[in-house]
Amino acid sequence: MMKSRLLFLTLMLCIGFCLVAQQSEICPAKNKARNADMLKKAAPKQREGTIEEFDQVIEKNPSDTAAYFYRANLKAAESDLQGAIDDLNQAISINPNYFQALNLRAQLRSDIGDIAGAILDYDRVIELRPDNALAHANRAFLKDKSGDTQGAMADYDRAIELDSTDVISYLNRAILKSNSKDVQGAIEDIDRIIEMDSTSFDAFYYRGTFKAYARDYLGAVEDFSKAIELDPENSSAYSNRALMKARAGVDGALEDYGKAIELNPSNVTAYYNRSILRYESDDIQGAIEDISQAIALRPNRADYYTTRSTMREKAGDYEGAQEDRAKAEELKQ
Repeated sequence: MMKSRLLFLTLMLCIGFCLVAQQSEICPAKNKARNADMLKKAAPKQREGTIEEFDQVIEKNPSDTAAYFYRANLKAAESDLQGAIDDLNQAISINPNYFQALNLRAQLRSDIGDIAGAILDYDRVIELRPDNALAHANRAFLKDKSGDTQGAMADYDRAIELDSTDVISYLNRAILKSNSKDVQGAIEDIDRIIEMDSTSFDAFYYRGTFKAYARDYLGAVEDFSKAIELDPENSSAYSNRALMKARAGVDGALEDYGKAIELNPSNVTAYYNRSILRYESDDIQGAIEDISQAIALRPNRADYYTTRSTMREKAGDYEGAQEDRAKAEELKQ
């Protein structure tokens, strides 16, 4: 299950002579990998045998492309990625149209960080099988990773055209649209996911994010509430709903921040956001306690010290406020 990883939508509040930025812990505007860590991988059929047995096959017949391919699979399973790529290179040199070898090499090149090489392999895979939705989707992911937003969008469009049930491509395209300021288009893609799967935590979580971008705070509260229903132990969902409640002017934000912190005592943005809310409610000491906890978790954040300096000044702790301002300036250098 995807967790949130990005600061989102700063809320600037005038406090004394300073601005305090309230942050929410919202999913990043980055494409989600096609599975937990990397590309969605087509599982090839593996011929029975060991690496040593395929060594013998290749020794007898150095042109046996299938033997190189199956040995590459075994090497990859043992985390010998470069050895696997070397075998695939050999198979492809013998048969440049070996679809399965090109597809696997693309995946392995991506795994070792050779994004350009992986894209070239997917180019060839798509040349050979232009209607392969998975290849388009994986190439889209890699193009976005390399900064080719337009190319990524075109590949996601094609992947979805070929497979209208691919929820990950819808999700990735939605994030790409949001990054390109097409928030309504992003919401529409998530709507489609929810039509297909009304139990998708990711879909409600992201749609809550996009509704927040669109300043539909009540709608965001509803989506984060549904996300919490689907995953009641998700600290970030509570933290995000708290911020949306605060912005919508509805009750329950403090309680949600408390729950977020209970579930994850290291949720720094929940402490920070709650400190702002407490400050606005004239609970200055509670606000200082929360921002101090945020600083303990992230001691290199200059803006946290600036925020606490404002709060300390409000509390009459002028010496502490000055110390925090000095620390903030030190960190900015």
